[in-house]
Amino acid sequence: MKIIKNALFMLKYPKRFIPVQTFMYVLLEVLQDLNGILLEVMLVKVIMDAVQYNEPFQNILFKLFIFASYFVLIQFVYNLFMSIVWEKAVIKLNHNIQLIFNKQAQQLDVCEYDNVEFYDASIKSVSVCGAKVMDVLSSVTNLFRMLARLIFVVAFLSFINIYVMILILGSCIISLFINRKTNKISYDQYIENMKYDKRLGYIGRIFSGIDFVKDIRMFSNFKNVLFAEHLSLNKEKKSITNKYWKILYTCNLVVEYLLGSFVLRGVVILFVAYQIIILKSLPYSAFAIIIPSILDLNDSMTNLVNIIPRFIEYNYHIENIKTFLSKRSRMKYQASNIDNQNDSKSIELKNVSFAYDDDELVLKNINLCIRPNERIAIVGSNGAGKSTLIKLITKLYEPTEGNVLLGGNDVSCYKKEDYCAYFKTLFQDFRLFAFSVAENVLMDVADKNDVDIVNNAIKQSGFKEVLENTEKDINSVMTKMFDKEGLILSGGETQKLAISRVFTKENAILILDEPSSSLDPISEYKMNDLLINSCPNCTVIFISHRLSTTRRADRIIMLHDGEIIEEGSHDELMELNGNYAEMFNLQAQNYRDN
Repeated sequence: MKIIKNALFMLKYPKRFIPVQTFMYVLLEVLQDLNGILLEVMLVKVIMDAVQYNEPFQNILFKLFIFASYFVLIQFVYNLFMSIVWEKAVIKLNHNIQLIFNKQAQQLDVCEYDNVEFYDASIKSVSVCGAKVMDVLSSVTNLFRMLARLIFVVAFLSFINIYVMILILGSCIISLFINRKTNKISYDQYIENMKYDKRLGYIGRIFSGIDFVKDIRMFSNFKNVLFAEHLSLNKEKKSITNKYWKILYTCNLVVEYLLGSFVLRGVVILFVAYQIIILKSLPYSAFAIIIPSILDLNDSMTNLVNIIPRFIEYNYHIENIKTFLSKRSRMKYQASNIDNQNDSKSIELKNVSFAYDDDELVLKNINLCIRPNERIAIVGSNGAGKSTLIKLITKLYEPTEGNVLLGGNDVSCYKKEDYCAYFKTLFQDFRLFAFSVAENVLMDVADKNDVDIVNNAIKQSGFKEVLENTEKDINSVMTKMFDKEGLILSGGETQKLAISRVFTKENAILILDEPSSSLDPISEYKMNDLLINSCPNCTVIFISHRLSTTRRADRIIMLHDGEIIEEGSHDELMELNGNYAEMFNLQAQNYRDN
């Protein structure tokens, strides 16, 4: 029942966006399929009967004309529809499906992407949603085709001889049950193989993927680990094959040879021959059309059985897609605008704690007030909760406990777009996109009115020199993913381009989550100095592992194990001689030693 509901769930998209085209597609596919039966069976019978019973030649021509006209008409309409109407309809359908899922993905909470199980199942299934909708529609259409063919052949055989029909249908039904058993066994084998196939696919990606190529070349002996694992996995797959082959072979033997060759062909042919030659109760045409009819009936029932495992396979993806679509943001937003978007306001965290789902708290009872235009440095060891704190401030995460306030108001009272636009943010794991340089800088549609803004931004970040050295301009496309002339950048050049985004507009709060981590210490110091000085009238919050930059901060927040353990200016924390002083002195000693 769930399989049927899930299939109907997927079919609601063609019904919603292309209802007439979908109906015509199914109808024409059925008629086109029946065209083949008319040629193989009906036409042969009509001609042979006409010859056997000495019908006038003009009658034969007239019947041929009717058959030919019907065949040509259906073929013409089918080809016209598929090449013009259906192709455009599929484009429209995929476009609308993609819009629905892109909008859903856009409103999902960021923490959902941190849930590995949800990401692996739902997000990956959603990436093939358009294809799965078409797969379900195609399978349902095939179901109608096979049912129509089955009804037609059974009715036709009944008309010839009821006993022939019963014999063939009985044999096919037995084959149907055996095939159902075979499909269940094959599915079990597929499930057992799945974990090994997944691992083998991973090994294949290691050998061919760009992310692994340098490590594989430099640590050449690691290939021995991969080859050994590959051999071991294939041995496991071989043992699974050995486990199932006997029962599968036996079932196929019964269906193909005993029920197929012996009953469907041998017994039925002898019976029909006896009816024609001895009893003379059947026309000669019965002998000519019986084999195609048997094959059509057998194929129809086999295909009907084979459609079932496909729906079972689709069911897995559809359940994940439904889970994805059912997700609702836990973020609370209202319709209030932020007054004076460019004016800095205080940010306050009151008793804020955060945990991923039901896990232990990552941040614990954070109380922090950041004053307007204040420079705040957040420091701490890896895993201390620095980036999580930033995501709470920017409302990428919703606090598990406590409140985040902007200008004394809970951030949930503001519009989502207004609140996000209040920040200029550069994360350590920023991404460039396969669009133009200008669009990567603006993070918006770029037109001729934006040329000066983009040029000014890349000049301040130092990326203009990169473009000049590569003889590219702001309209050049990033990466070679879609353009062989695309621009490929080094890590430092990539960061300069990302940092250009800061200089495109004035925002009240600048957040830097280690965006310059790939730069050398001197370049990083200069870059952070430039970024901080570029925002004299805004609040700056920055994270850095290199503590040389933190001396510029008005206040330093030291996190450890999700809690604020120290707070103050650089001089105050050095005088305190606690964790911050220890970390700073250790880094300073390393620089002196080097």
